[in-house]
Amino acid sequence: MDPNDRPGRIVLAGLLLLLMLGACAAPATKPEGRVVAIGAVVAALAGEYAGISWSDGDAAAAVWISIDRISVAPDAAVLQMLQRDASGIERRFRLVLQATGVATRLSGSFEPLADDDSTLGSCALELIIRNEGLLARTDAASCRFGSAETAVGLIKEIAHDGNRLVIADRVVAVGTDRAIRPDRVLEAARVRTFQLWAGRRDGADAPWRMARNLEIRSDGGIVQPRDPAGMTLEVGLDLALHRLSSQGPTVLRLRAFDLNTGDLLGQAWADPAAVRLGLALEMLQAGLELSGSAQSRGPAGD
Repeated sequence: MDPNDRPGRIVLAGLLLLLMLGACAAPATKPEGRVVAIGAVVAALAGEYAGISWSDGDAAAAVWISIDRISVAPDAAVLQMLQRDASGIERRFRLVLQATGVATRLSGSFEPLADDDSTLGSCALELIIRNEGLLARTDAASCRFGSAETAVGLIKEIAHDGNRLVIADRVVAVGTDRAIRPDRVLEAARVRTFQLWAGRRDGADAPWRMARNLEIRSDGGIVQPRDPAGMTLEVGLDLALHRLSSQGPTVLRLRAFDLNTGDLLGQAWADPAAVRLGLALEMLQAGLELSGSAQSRGPAGD
């Protein structure tokens, strides 16, 4: 059966399934679970994320997300999500969460916002809590946008495990539940800070010029190392999630560029949850380690 013929179903290439498996646990049964659920969800979601978004067949594009607390009460909470793409376009949303009589379930709404913070619409959210994880979903029958003649339904699925965030959107034609455009998937991870060292030399027999005790964040920002004398190594480094295509794996990628020419000097990949990553070229070496871990010394022989 064609997935597009299944009403209200999004195929996420296993991403949502991975988060669901990581969040599985026996349902909480304590009465105070109603209060704990709201606080745990807010604490898990709030923060800064960096990642990628793509549609079927497209190369992934960078995206940044911040989720801020607006108000938190024992039985309800309001969060605001700011989403920005590589072109600088920003979209804002409001997430309203409400406790229910079941400790592992919340109700709520997803609300796109205009520039003046007015809502452009509101879609009911069904949320399931599993340990550190969260699964949320809208229904195309009740989540609709546009005029009567051009109305479309939105199926939005959100999965979160405390660090990783996956959001998938399917836009369907009202009355047919068939997707009218490729599904859009967004995958992001909480921004992390790494300790960084880098070394560069001008020839095989030349000494290494070193830069140490630097920081680099996993948000794609460029770091330009300098040696102890303040001289630039003439290299730029960035670190971010990367995905070659909608079918490829997601990796944490470290890249090095020549600041004078803009040429890519080298790159290295690791698992998105990696705490160490390095780049070893004949004339350039770099190593990074998640802040709080023991730092390595640098190139061999230094």
